[in-house]
Amino acid sequence: MISRLHRLREVALLVVTVLVVPIAHGDDIGELLRPADVRSVIISPDGRHLAMVRSDDQKDTLVIFARPAMTVATGVASSPGQRFETITWANNRLVLIEPAADAGAAQQPVPTGAMLALGVDGSRKRLLPRNPEAVRLPTAVISVLPNDLANVLIAAHSACDAESCSKAEKALRRPVKLNLETGEKTFVAPALAMPAYYVSDPSGNRMLAAGRAADGRVEVYRLAAGSWTPVSSFDPAADLGTVPLAVDRAGSVFALANKVGTAGLYRWNLDSGETDEIYRGAGSDIDRVIMSYGGRRLLAVRSDPGYASWHYLDPEHPFTRIHTALRAAFPDSDVDVTSFTAEGSEAVVRIYSDRNSGDFYSVSLGTGESTLLATSRPWLPAEDLAKVEPMELTSRDMFTLRGYVTTPASAGPHPMIVWIHDKPTTTRAVWELNAEVQMLARRGFAVLQINYRGSGGLGQWYTASGAERNGQAVQRDIADATRWAIDNGIANEGQICVYGRGYGAFAAVKAMATNIGLFQCAVAIDGFYDLASPFTVPEDPTLTPQNLLTFPSMLDLDDVRRSPVNRVFNIDGSVLLVGESEQTITMRDALEETEKSVVWLAPENEQSGYSEILAYLEAELSAGKAADTDPAGFGATLTARQAREFQRIREEMRAATKELGNRRAFTAAGVRREVEKIIEGYDSDVRSIVTDDQWALYDDFKVGLAQELESELDIVRLQ
Repeated sequence: MISRLHRLREVALLVVTVLVVPIAHGDDIGELLRPADVRSVIISPDGRHLAMVRSDDQKDTLVIFARPAMTVATGVASSPGQRFETITWANNRLVLIEPAADAGAAQQPVPTGAMLALGVDGSRKRLLPRNPEAVRLPTAVISVLPNDLANVLIAAHSACDAESCSKAEKALRRPVKLNLETGEKTFVAPALAMPAYYVSDPSGNRMLAAGRAADGRVEVYRLAAGSWTPVSSFDPAADLGTVPLAVDRAGSVFALANKVGTAGLYRWNLDSGETDEIYRGAGSDIDRVIMSYGGRRLLAVRSDPGYASWHYLDPEHPFTRIHTALRAAFPDSDVDVTSFTAEGSEAVVRIYSDRNSGDFYSVSLGTGESTLLATSRPWLPAEDLAKVEPMELTSRDMFTLRGYVTTPASAGPHPMIVWIHDKPTTTRAVWELNAEVQMLARRGFAVLQINYRGSGGLGQWYTASGAERNGQAVQRDIADATRWAIDNGIANEGQICVYGRGYGAFAAVKAMATNIGLFQCAVAIDGFYDLASPFTVPEDPTLTPQNLLTFPSMLDLDDVRRSPVNRVFNIDGSVLLVGESEQTITMRDALEETEKSVVWLAPENEQSGYSEILAYLEAELSAGKAADTDPAGFGATLTARQAREFQRIREEMRAATKELGNRRAFTAAGVRREVEKIIEGYDSDVRSIVTDDQWALYDDFKVGLAQELESELDIVRLQ
């Protein structure tokens, strides 16, 4: 903390208060999995109260503090197994709460559709009943209506509970003016015939809606005289599009549009249809927007290709000066804003990083004075965690791939885990504290998080490239990133495991079968492996402007032939399957029937599950076991210069093998013979760079090399 305070003084920011005391905890798994003590802090419009969400293993508690004494005014606890995912000050006296069901440390909580209210006087109300089928929105609050403190504008789900009410009807939300005193709802506009999100100016007089129709087209509407009028319609699979982001108090419409690669910020003239670009980040879409209280003014937007990059709409605004100063004071962190006072004189900011889930400060926008309010995980000092570094590499087909590398404190190369993110097309690995990644790094593993093609948030080219190649690019990206880590001294070849959950589990097991010899093991958590049987794609269903612009793709989930259960004969190594679903059991049985090495785990709880996963990884990637993976030892005998030369030769072999994909092969044996001929054609090249002793080991090494090159042809072997 001393270094942070010193940096703050350098930019004339004064820290005067600390509210949360560090708590000692035991084992490293427990302390990493433990929910943040403080997840959210927001300030009331008049600045007289702070609302803070505190967490434990079972539930959340919302506490309201009275300022300046910081005495507890009131509080309320969530139901067991629920989190207070979103909180909003509706006015000076009332906080709105949107609960969500806890989904574990590695998953986002799932909104229940309910809305509760807690007054500073301790009064409590249920404003919306629970409806988990209602379309997920980042928040149901459209506008707090800063000039009408008795009401808020919300997107309320259908109140239909009858059996005749369809699931689609229950999912719909419509704009409603909610009276905070009486709970009375006044419908502002009819529900659209599709799930939609809404943006409004602070008065609630100018409103837009956007959603995805049943045919996949994105529809945008404006509200006029109580009815919806179409503004635009586009197919994100084929067209560039524009979706509303915000409407300020002057009536300016701000939009997100993917007109040039990444999704940027535009000013949108609805009457003419013209858009003027304001800012577009290189390498990623805009993923964060900061508005002043009540949505009166757009202040800043962020893109995040590796580290966060901010753009300010008014360089002279007090917020710009303070936000810039905070970023300078915390150069290894990012600075977000949770809330402003109504007059804009004070804000609460969250300063976070790859090793800090968040410190909350109140900041005066006039003087720059700052108070540390809370530290989310005080028992996890940043210096005790591994640094996460953005990385870029050029794939074999000259595509720029992005991701992150986390390495232990010791010198490399290390045994490595290739961590594959879940929810393709809508999410990606990001530069934030990741409990799983830190858990692995603490045990001595390097961790490579690869944003394979098809990952969301990195631009239309990034997403579309994965879809156009029918998902085959995913496996090539995983392999290319892994080889990049080996070549750069990060990973120890022969000590690499691939790891994922959901889609990541599917891709991890496929990687074992597709890239023979590259990975020694796979950890697959709650995945799906047989595309011929029912399965659910774990995509992010939250309705946001970013998600609507996403190129919709099944990647390689629409081709039954590419099911991991159909590729078990290619797997060479061990697989750990975690979960009890039918899909998991089917994959386990398929591996056992072909006498492959498989471990099945159905943990009693999250902590014991991670303990067993870590034990498995330590056993599979131990130095002794790694030595067994290359008994001939050819690769281990190469000098650095020889390794570079051999890598060049291997890339030429790979390019020549790729040409086989243009010819039909009738049998797996026939393919193998052609691959072996290609390898033999480079014997003289290899012989010219190695010694006699090394050459004697090369014949045995070529067996694995043939498997590696053959696997890249994406051929499914038959028994």
